[in-house]
Amino acid sequence: MTVVKFLAAPDGEYEEVEVSDVRAFLLQKFGRRWPRGTRITSMLTGRQMVPTNDTEVSEACAMPGPLVIEVMPGGPETWTAIAVSLAISTASMILTAILEPKTPNATRRNVQHESPNNGLSQRTNEMRINGRIPDICGQTRSTPDLLGETYRIYDNHVEREIAYMCVGRGAYAIHDVRDDTTDVDQIPGMSVEVYGPNTSPNSGSPQLRIGDAITLPLVGAKRINAVNGQTLAPQDAGRVVRRGMVFSSPNVITSQDPEIDFNEYFVPGDTIVITGAAQADGTFIQTADANFEVEDAPIPEWGEVTLSGDHTAVWEIGDLMTISNGTVTWEAVTEGGEGYVYTAYGNVNGMYPVVDVDFTPGTPGVTTIRLDVTLNSSAWRPFRPGAARQGNVEGTPTLSRPSDTEQFDLSGTYTVNTMSGTTLTLSSPASVNPDWTVMEDDFGGSSMTLYPVIETVGERWVGWFEVQSAYEISRMIMNVVALNGMYKDNGRTQYARTVWFTIQIEKLDANGDPTGLVQTVNQAVVGSSVTRAMRANTINVELDDGPGKRWRVRARRTTDSDTDFDGSVVDEIKWQDLYICAPITNSHFGDVTTVYASSFATDGALAIKERKLNMLVTRKRPQRISGSTFTTELYETRNVADTIAAICLDPKIGNRSPAEIDFDNIYDTAWEIRDHFGVDVAQFDYTIDKDVLSFEETLSMIADAVFCRAYRRGSVIRLFFERENANSAILFNHRNKVPGSEVRADSFGGDAEGHDGVEYQWIDPETDTPTTIYIPSDQSAINPMRKESVGVRTYEQAHIHAWRLYNKLRYQNEVATFDALPEANLLTLSERISVADNTRANAQDGEITWVSSDNPRLVGLSQEVDWSAGPYVIFLQNSDRQVEVMGVSDGGGPRRALLEREPRTPIVLRGEGYNPTGFIIGSASGSRHARPFLITEKGATNDDGTIPLTAINYDARYYANDLDFIE
Repeated sequence: MTVVKFLAAPDGEYEEVEVSDVRAFLLQKFGRRWPRGTRITSMLTGRQMVPTNDTEVSEACAMPGPLVIEVMPGGPETWTAIAVSLAISTASMILTAILEPKTPNATRRNVQHESPNNGLSQRTNEMRINGRIPDICGQTRSTPDLLGETYRIYDNHVEREIAYMCVGRGAYAIHDVRDDTTDVDQIPGMSVEVYGPNTSPNSGSPQLRIGDAITLPLVGAKRINAVNGQTLAPQDAGRVVRRGMVFSSPNVITSQDPEIDFNEYFVPGDTIVITGAAQADGTFIQTADANFEVEDAPIPEWGEVTLSGDHTAVWEIGDLMTISNGTVTWEAVTEGGEGYVYTAYGNVNGMYPVVDVDFTPGTPGVTTIRLDVTLNSSAWRPFRPGAARQGNVEGTPTLSRPSDTEQFDLSGTYTVNTMSGTTLTLSSPASVNPDWTVMEDDFGGSSMTLYPVIETVGERWVGWFEVQSAYEISRMIMNVVALNGMYKDNGRTQYARTVWFTIQIEKLDANGDPTGLVQTVNQAVVGSSVTRAMRANTINVELDDGPGKRWRVRARRTTDSDTDFDGSVVDEIKWQDLYICAPITNSHFGDVTTVYASSFATDGALAIKERKLNMLVTRKRPQRISGSTFTTELYETRNVADTIAAICLDPKIGNRSPAEIDFDNIYDTAWEIRDHFGVDVAQFDYTIDKDVLSFEETLSMIADAVFCRAYRRGSVIRLFFERENANSAILFNHRNKVPGSEVRADSFGGDAEGHDGVEYQWIDPETDTPTTIYIPSDQSAINPMRKESVGVRTYEQAHIHAWRLYNKLRYQNEVATFDALPEANLLTLSERISVADNTRANAQDGEITWVSSDNPRLVGLSQEVDWSAGPYVIFLQNSDRQVEVMGVSDGGGPRRALLEREPRTPIVLRGEGYNPTGFIIGSASGSRHARPFLITEKGATNDDGTIPLTAINYDARYYANDLDFIE
């Protein structure tokens, strides 16, 4: 199989196929008529062939693949020597494009280029890093770009977001300011300040202020992701007592109680002490009659079990006693006047640490074992001495504890690594207690269910977090929040709860080592006795040690839990944000308009889920006085002439001198547009935002929006307004068209794509959303032409554009393409021309073989010419590759020609040079009647100086709807 890359035209898409027989493939493509000038190239060897006969075609098809086969436009009946030369040159460029590797454009990687102003949806304020500063023309709804990262602070416990944004280059009139679709002045607590060119929050006054003045200094803030809502836990909160735990190698503790969530007790970096984590080889069990006693307190802390006999050899302080079968009974007296005695029941099953063991001698003596019952005090409290109880509390419990033979003990002081629900991991516990290795080596790496006590010790810091920046950090902003409020409630009254915390900041040197003093900040989150909404505190700290690029910071809660309060206590605080801030000392940022915004997340603003600050703005530009003189004062304007003049003169866009701009033409054309349509459609309302957009592309885009074409006459920029025109600019016939280059095609009332309708999209200024004009209005078109407008924000302008497109589809019926002589350079697109039909030119071509020494106008021809019809013209391709045309007549034979005059450059004969002078001789008479056409395409100048033109038939009905708005 051979890979074939097949191109049917220089600007067409190539088709890549695998074929078993290249010749058969081409036979299927062309039939028996081989297109002259077709080139076949072997990509493996680099050999190229332009076959002219059957033998050469077979030889070319036999070359090793992959093969590139290039076929130029036109058929054998219109191909000329000049065109063949041009086609080979063009094909070489195509081949180079196919073979050339596609190199990524590094400047466009990860860069947001387009302003949200031009977006059709989801317009949000975002940073466009390395993007072009928006250049707004006319009037549009601006969604300003963020100039830096936003940051959040809390004002009176309510969140506020601070943002600094850029509207665009230059000055603007501001008509309204909204957040999404809501006017900013209707959003409580929101403030917006707009600063014109050469002013900023650091200097001058805003041109517009909505809401209260923003007093915060302008800073460059960067949020540190390491701080993301960590809980600042109280020192005494990290305690889990006597819950079933399984220890696993190398560092995992897994709770067997699904109600345990380690995240509620510990934070990474906590220092914890684990006790009672010994595993024995069995269990000691004792069943006996026992009496029970408990501390006489509302919440008793101790209880006692009294056994007959001496049991001090069995129980000792530190043991963990498990009581089962713990039903107890006692005599109680009912309340009220009767005082009936009844038998009461309770159950004291559970696990209790032994805090004291005492034997009282006697016959037989008794042993009293005191237990810590704080975790199950509710089971012991009913029979405390102060209750309505008589006599002893009795039961027959089963008492058990681990045996005296210990296998390993994992108790010790450790550092918490991570927590996840019921799983806790430690940092290198085997380096603290070698019994972790014993468990791994001798007991399968996992313990039985143990019942330890796990509690924190020392200060519970969150951090250190190391931060650094390319700029000097002079300030830090931190937010500490109580998301669920801050209060205590006993069921009757709500009390305010205040929690204090400490933040420490330390400067680091280039090696990351601490230097200087530790800056300590003590602050509090203050609760409320009337609300349960979020409470918060923002710490805005100027660094005492002066600016630096590297710091570390940590925080901890210093207020313990309130365990004495009889009711619910809500006091959890979280470290929500940490921003490092570099000072912004610029007094202003040049010729740009900026916005400083502060928005509260109040109830009224909670519906705004994204940052969508926007404003309707109109660009201010100088006003023309006369000629090339403009005012220094700026005025709001939508006049396209003001826009074009400013862009041409702008040193960053056009950078043209006044002498290169025909101001009279530009301003007169704008008035002509308004006068012709009877309504002001000479407007361009758009944001220029692409950094790859050239001045020529920008000017063309603006002109197209107002039904014009921008062009240069010499070096002077002008506008051509497309409208109904009774006159043609140039007549094209046999004297200024390359014979054989002309092709006519019927388009049968439509374009080449077969469009049968139009869908024209424009921005409706009432809603600032895309709106579509459908023609036909019932949307019956099967294959409509879809067009997204650029710079169109008026209905009249959109209506005229849409109908012009549709009318050109309806009344277009012929397409002409040809190569014209250099005078076609005077034309612009959409200009009317007259074109004679020279498709039957009877052209004959070849090369000049000799020049008479006696008469330099008498030349020899490589091909015979029939001089009988006459008269004739000759096209000479000179040595400078430019085409020259003149009359020619019979020079005394079919291979002899007499030129009307001597050529502009000396003739190069065959064999004398690389480019011998070629000729085309065509009839100078018999051309069909010239008809009006409209230029739709004007190609780049060919190597021989000719210019490819494409035109459609001219029809006044193209402009039938131009006057729809004239009353």
